[in-house]
Amino acid sequence: MKIAIFGAGAVGSFYGGELAAAGKNVTLIGRGAHLAAMAENGLTIRLHDGTEHHSRPACTDDPTAIDVQDIVIFVVKAHQLEEAARQAQPLLGPDTVIVAAQNGIPWWYTYREGGMLDGKILTAVDPGGRIAKLLGPERALGGMINGSCSIAEPGVVFHPPKSRQLTVGEPGGGNSNRCEMIAEAFSGTTTGIKIAEDMREIVWQKLMSNIGGSMVCVLTRSPLGKLNRDPGCMAVVGEILKDANNVSAQLGYDFTESNFDRAAVKQNPSPHKPSTLQDLEAGKPMEINSIVGAVAEISRIIGQPTPVIDALYGVVRRLAEETGCYPENGAFQLASPVSPH
Repeated sequence: MKIAIFGAGAVGSFYGGELAAAGKNVTLIGRGAHLAAMAENGLTIRLHDGTEHHSRPACTDDPTAIDVQDIVIFVVKAHQLEEAARQAQPLLGPDTVIVAAQNGIPWWYTYREGGMLDGKILTAVDPGGRIAKLLGPERALGGMINGSCSIAEPGVVFHPPKSRQLTVGEPGGGNSNRCEMIAEAFSGTTTGIKIAEDMREIVWQKLMSNIGGSMVCVLTRSPLGKLNRDPGCMAVVGEILKDANNVSAQLGYDFTESNFDRAAVKQNPSPHKPSTLQDLEAGKPMEINSIVGAVAEISRIIGQPTPVIDALYGVVRRLAEETGCYPENGAFQLASPVSPH
């Protein structure tokens, strides 16, 4: 089984290192000093308890240097995916399975959705449907990564949580041979594999954390621990989540009872900064359209007003544009808001 990790940053390298350490045929596709260090000295994964494991996965910055793969796992930011999809064409055969592991509403979300969004193009995440044309939604499995990583130094990835999990699922729901194929690929690693009965529910569960706490962390430049202990900020998070839940509930995913628990790990002293805040501090483009813009776009399709999320999008986007952190390919503009009934 040939596996490629497209996007060998911290998270992609971690999972590639897990696969390589388990003896799987994996190639990491990345760039920069981190890739060069892995190619020269191998990859070191440092875990929460100080233990380390070392592997020497194949590494390249040129997708044309390898042939068609059985599995391609995309671990890139949502706004980087269109370019990644273009570069990945040599890796894709008719039977290649794609695992799309991005934050926010994914590009495949409307494929076989079966409801109000079925077959629609969400401009916030896939302008013109170009990603779908390049990758083919029929190839895709949804993917959700639970775990956080950072590059301690080139060639060394630190994973502080005690456990890690990759959730995969068919866009149309249920188990499949393709899901079992991913589970087999990760056998022998320390990563748990969960096969979701409904992958869209998993998408919304993760999005509730990203659109609430993560975005308010961006606006306040606060780590999660400080945010969770600030009643005023948590009140804002709660209003964002009410808006988001009004949208998700119309699509069949009602998190009313769990929204506040999802928003706040009570009195959590964690100094962890969400990836969106890390990107802002590093001057990198932030995932705004897939996390906030897509929800606002869906609200207009289904006729559900989202005044708080609309305001959030306007403020976060302005911050991103003023700091040079708005994606270069971000041509998305919100249509007029839905009027309250």
